[in-house]
Amino acid sequence: MITALTLLIIFAVFALIFIIFKFVGSIILIALLLLLVIAAGIWLIGMIGGAVVGVLAFLPQIIIAVAIVALIAYVIDRSNK
Repeated sequence: MITALTLLIIFAVFALIFIIFKFVGSIILIALLLLLVIAAGIWLIGMIGGAVVGVLAFLPQIIIAVAIVALIAYVIDRSNK
């Protein structure tokens, strides 16, 4: 069942992809963002399976998200110089 929140999340993801591609123009960053979206989907499936499984499934996504944010900040900082 697709809810309004799901549609809002999908729209936000595509907006982020467009913004990153417009300002950074890197295919690698878009691929990493899609990897994060897939990881978030796996996390949601894990949360449906149970709280313990969901928390365990959430830990790798935190690491991936931090790495992607650091990479995006590095690329933006490098492109501004």
